[in-house]
Amino acid sequence: MNAGRQRSDTVPELTPGLLDMPPGLGENAPGTELPFAPLIRRLAARLDETGIAWAVLRNAADLPDYTRYDVDLLVSPDQRRNFLAILEASAAETGWWIAGRIRKRHYLCLLLVRGSPATGLFFLPLDVFTALEFRGWRFLETAAVLHSRIRTPQGIWTLPAGTEAAITLLKELLPHGVLKENSRAAVQAQAAADPKRFRAGLEWAAGPDLAGRLVEAVRRGEWSLAPADARELHRAVRRRTPHPWLGLAAAAAQNLAHLFRPALGFVVCLAGADGSGKTTLARGLAEQLYKRPFKACRYVHGNIGVLPRFRDIRAWCRRRAGRPAPAAVPEPPALKGMLTPLPAWKSALLASYYAVDLWLARGPLRRWR
Repeated sequence: MNAGRQRSDTVPELTPGLLDMPPGLGENAPGTELPFAPLIRRLAARLDETGIAWAVLRNAADLPDYTRYDVDLLVSPDQRRNFLAILEASAAETGWWIAGRIRKRHYLCLLLVRGSPATGLFFLPLDVFTALEFRGWRFLETAAVLHSRIRTPQGIWTLPAGTEAAITLLKELLPHGVLKENSRAAVQAQAAADPKRFRAGLEWAAGPDLAGRLVEAVRRGEWSLAPADARELHRAVRRRTPHPWLGLAAAAAQNLAHLFRPALGFVVCLAGADGSGKTTLARGLAEQLYKRPFKACRYVHGNIGVLPRFRDIRAWCRRRAGRPAPAAVPEPPALKGMLTPLPAWKSALLASYYAVDLWLARGPLRRWR
């Protein structure tokens, strides 16, 4: 989402960032009837028939009938191709289609869609992992994790509570140093229910000393890593990874290639006078599209171009000429940004200049997209 030019001395010229969305926005309400149960049942049955080892990484208790938002699957890397063929066939047979793919190293996100604009669209992101890595460094072994899987009465392969808690904790601590708020209660409960496997997973990744501190921190409800512990965790994972620098280079190459793949998102530019409602419209649109289908909405407030603003050029020229800056004119709230009409020549000049500026801004807009 992108709000257009704003004239305000209190707002930074460029303030990008992910919007702070209301809790639970875009998630499926518990108890509602959702359309993906036939797909999940058919996919699970086909995978078991072909002998492909798979498991849902988290929130599998209510599958195949309910998931809060997406489904995370772990598959052995040597079975990835067969898994994707079965998934695509199962989706087509149950009325779904794949609207987009995000590919990175040992990770593939498939955005599944069902329905139509007339009847309403339902989106199901399916995240497929073939390794448990951070920046090419392996923090748990896929084969060992899949070997510990258990089957629910509904036919869904999932992981023991302790293993699931260890994966969730490590996936968040390694890149961010803090566990997400919506995962804390589940991790704490799973660690308490299965402490042996929880500690074993952390020890494999972090070593016995740091694992012990992490177990105690989870028990006390402390969710942020100290800087020294974060560095120790990164070093431990790197040491346990075969050829860690090759893995890091491969992950970096995959991430670089991802920047040049077809974009799944889009950019909305809202331009208008100050106080005309651009920010309100941008937030409302972002909230409508958040998780339906976009996992993230970025907000840019201010001048998105790359050329200097015309008024800044004029101020620089006045300073070079030794002329004082014009006195500030108070702007009535009802006419903010629109005090005096511009002559035709100046309007044409400004429109032409900023048209070039917006054309040059395609670079940063593509990066945000």
